[in-house]
Amino acid sequence: MMSQFKVTCSRLPDTYFTKFSGIEETRTVTTYSDGYSQVKQRRVGASELSNITLSKPFDVDTDATLLRLLQGYCEGGDGATFDITVTPVRICNNVERKGNLVFTALGCRPVRYKLLEVDADSTEGISMLEMELTVSSVRF
Repeated sequence: MMSQFKVTCSRLPDTYFTKFSGIEETRTVTTYSDGYSQVKQRRVGASELSNITLSKPFDVDTDATLLRLLQGYCEGGDGATFDITVTPVRICNNVERKGNLVFTALGCRPVRYKLLEVDADSTEGISMLEMELTVSSVRF
């Protein structure tokens, strides 16, 4: 039995991603002297979410909707955001949800995509589609 994650996009309900970079949040830290002590103090400030990257094997027959979504953003389309959901699953004979947590990256927008990278010498023969997204907030 192997634990994995199901990664989906709210605007592409039938598209599943096989690679996900993970969610990373960092906070700024300011060092200051309070004037009373010889020890500098630290104040934790605002947080910043790093961009996330999603990848999947590219399939010219089934990825037309995904390509239209990416093309729309590149051409200044509707600009509507979407959510990325990461659900822990257990894969036995079928896919079963594992636990009660679901991780959601909210307010995502594409900022970069890459597709049709071809390596004729590769024995795998798989071309990956990769997209990088900004994230407004995370909920779990």
